[in-house]
Amino acid sequence: MVYVLFFLPQYKEYFLKYYSEENWREVQQHGTIHYTGTKPWSSFTIGFNVWWEYYEHLPQEIKSEWVINRKIFVLHKLSNTVLGNLFITSLQSVYRKLKRNIQ
Repeated sequence: MVYVLFFLPQYKEYFLKYYSEENWREVQQHGTIHYTGTKPWSSFTIGFNVWWEYYEHLPQEIKSEWVINRKIFVLHKLSNTVLGNLFITSLQSVYRKLKRNIQ
């Protein structure tokens, strides 16, 4: 995984309109994960389980502001069960084999 430190002054200005300078320092210490391409809250993608693990630990006031795809949320819950994880892993394996055979 590639980690990139990206900071533009206008982001800090915008952030400080809503939060404190202390909040800004905390955010800078802990960092942020930015996803490009398909987002794990709207589709099944690489990093899916990692993102959902972080999501589960967020405070409710943050979660309540997000729009989460209900089907993907159910898939996440299913992936946390033994049978669900086995089912999803099997489907991924079949999909990859089919994809290799087509190419």
